[in-house]
Amino acid sequence: MVTTRIKILLSKGKPYYILHSTVKGSIAEIVGMDQRLVLRYIKQLEKKVESDTQLRITDLIYKLQSLHSDVIDFGAQLRAQHYDLWKRINWKKVYPTVPFRVTVQAKIIRDGLCAKEACYYSGRFYIIVSKYLPIVSCDDR
Repeated sequence: MVTTRIKILLSKGKPYYILHSTVKGSIAEIVGMDQRLVLRYIKQLEKKVESDTQLRITDLIYKLQSLHSDVIDFGAQLRAQHYDLWKRINWKKVYPTVPFRVTVQAKIIRDGLCAKEACYYSGRFYIIVSKYLPIVSCDDR
């Protein structure tokens, strides 16, 4: 699930867009790794998702600007939030040069198991997933 908030600031009479996206998802499966699903590893995955998603969104916006294509409707949002500025400028000429800042926050909300409680073997450890204890590792016995 992805949600995006768009905030428009004015800098020297010109619009400046700040996009903040929140990405929530689950790990479907990890195969061929001897990595335990510990909190530190999940945080690393979240950081990777954040950086990749931020790069993709930024590249998409720059590509759309270079094509003079406002399919995301940034102009309509400017009109709604700052009508007086929108009325004074020629949006088609301004749009390709409008600066954007993109931030992304990723959150892994599930580790991929759908059962309320399960235990599976991962290398030398058993990973116990429970609705009460999200991720617990214990020695193989």
